[in-house]
Amino acid sequence: MFKKVISQPRFWRSVVLLGIIYMSFLMLLQWALMGFDMRFFTSRDPWIIASVFIAGSFVCGFSVTYARFWAKLKNDDRRR
Repeated sequence: MFKKVISQPRFWRSVVLLGIIYMSFLMLLQWALMGFDMRFFTSRDPWIIASVFIAGSFVCGFSVTYARFWAKLKNDDRRR
């Protein structure tokens, strides 16, 4: 089932889109919690910040998209 889910045509596009949305929301939320201070971006190495947000957004986007596509395929199989 895993291979069937990740081979769907729109799966990876949805992973990227949800990951970008998640990353944007998370970054804005954390920046707001710091009082919109620019030290949020300069306190750590930019590569570390970027890699953490990209990894987190991929994990979140992949898990949510996988669950959604798996449920859709499962429902389609039941209807047959």
